[in-house]
Amino acid sequence: MDENKRKKIEAKLFQLFTQIDQNQNAGSYAKRTPTVVKVIRRRKGKPDLQVA
Repeated sequence: MDENKRKKIEAKLFQLFTQIDQNQNAGSYAKRTPTVVKVIRRRKGKPDLQVA
């Protein structure tokens, strides 16, 4: 592969990585509350139990 073409590809890849990193940092401020999943456990002979 030509050295000039390789450098262009590396520059573009580095640019994409920095763009993705910035997007993740911007999105982390919006998601401050953790996701809570409520699970109901059912056992034979016992009442339903909610586990958070």
